[in-house]
Amino acid sequence: MAVRYRALEFSAVDGKKVITLPSATKEVLTALLPYERVAPPKSLVEKAKDKAQELKDKTVETSKDAAAKAKDAAGPAMEKAKEATKAAVEKTKEAGKAAVDKAKELSAPTDAAPAAKP
Repeated sequence: MAVRYRALEFSAVDGKKVITLPSATKEVLTALLPYERVAPPKSLVEKAKDKAQELKDKTVETSKDAAAKAKDAAGPAMEKAKEATKAAVEKTKEAGKAAVDKAKELSAPTDAAPAAKP
């Protein structure tokens, strides 16, 4: 509770300083509202920190939503690309095998080849 300085009574009892509030009775004290400390106003820096934190929280939430939507939207395209890649790899393997087989045929010795003269 807050009390005006002038309402206090200062005295010395048995060599000790005693401070009393003579006008305060139990009924008066119970009827009073409890003292509440007023929060000091925020400084400009504190306000800026609070605003920055608020914007960060909003940005994080928005970016999570955007990332989830992008992932959902990209899902079918990714699957299509994977299938196309698999098909291209298989086709390349087949073409490579055919080329190796053809190279083996061309490099194999033939019986009809004329003998080299020294």
